[in-house]
Amino acid sequence: MKMRAALDQMGVGEDLLSAKETSFLDENGYLVFPDILTRDQVRIFNDRLAALAEKEENSGLVEEGFQHGTIVVLDLVNKDPVFDICISHPRILAAVDRVLPKGFRLSSLCSRAVLPEGGHQDLHPDWHPAWWRDRKQPSDHFSCNTLWMLDDFTPDNGATRIVPGSHLGLTFPEDEMEDMQQPHPREICVTGTAGTVVVFTGHTWHSGVKNGTDAPRRSLTAYFCRRDQPQQTDQREALRPATSRRLSQATLYLLDV
Repeated sequence: MKMRAALDQMGVGEDLLSAKETSFLDENGYLVFPDILTRDQVRIFNDRLAALAEKEENSGLVEEGFQHGTIVVLDLVNKDPVFDICISHPRILAAVDRVLPKGFRLSSLCSRAVLPEGGHQDLHPDWHPAWWRDRKQPSDHFSCNTLWMLDDFTPDNGATRIVPGSHLGLTFPEDEMEDMQQPHPREICVTGTAGTVVVFTGHTWHSGVKNGTDAPRRSLTAYFCRRDQPQQTDQREALRPATSRRLSQATLYLLDV
């Protein structure tokens, strides 16, 4: 199977994004899709993720490092079919295809619940030569992330900050900033109601911000990379037989298994 055939089978066509949407994504490096999930879907996601977290080591709590103050559940492809929409929604995949037209595959699917007072991060891209490989020109995109809001994202609970247009250059936050935890002069706060999805290139500078409320800020990320780049989760190695039987051939191609 080829990439175009897989996307066609999944209902992903070029007509799913308007000219205004593609232009905004190209110029700003991100695009917001309100109301992708219904309220019932959000509730089901959150209930299931809470149950899955209880089965994780330390109940999924990360106490140190980049993800400190969060509850993380990994490898959601294999843990419940309810999350399949996050790797198969046609409009979202159309935006990923816009960023990665040379073909892409799922890198990882995981959840992240930011606890009160947690979640503040350095401004960063998701793709950096210190981790992977160098980028020779701004049009060369290696990855694309999709953030699924499972709570309302507000300035108070640390909604993701993004620097629009930062994907168009070849520099990194550390080239411009002494302290990457501080605000960037061009950053914006991407807010939205639960059920909203934000697609952003792997080269767009962004980060979580401290959750200043007394409730968690929950989300799920489906992260995609170009097919010639390494996955965060080796989907072929991780794939369970039951998952293989459940997913369509097109979706399995998207996992590269």
